Amino acid sequence: AGQGTAKFFTLLLLLYLTSAIAAGGSHVIPAVLPAGIFIILFSAVSEYFSAYLSSYTCEIFAHEMRMGYVRYYLQGNIRVFPVIQIYDAY
Repeated sequence: AGQGTAKFFTLLLLLYLTSAIAAGGSHVIPAVLPAGIFIILFSAVSEYFSAYLSSYTCEIFAHEMRMGYVRYYLQGNIRVFPVIQIYDAY
């Protein structure tokens, strides 16, 4: 929700600046520029955290899957390991 909102406000800001420049109001740019910079930085930071959290979740899931297989094999009898097929682990 935050990324869509930031992109919407960035588009609104660009439309406002374009119309203000077309109307000859170059005095508007210094007043709106900090808000534009803030929106762009907010969008970049939220995109970074979104990518970070999704990759972290994927790593945790892969780790848990690997450790689940290790726990399964460590609890079993070592003499039956050559007989176990891969579909038996499920």
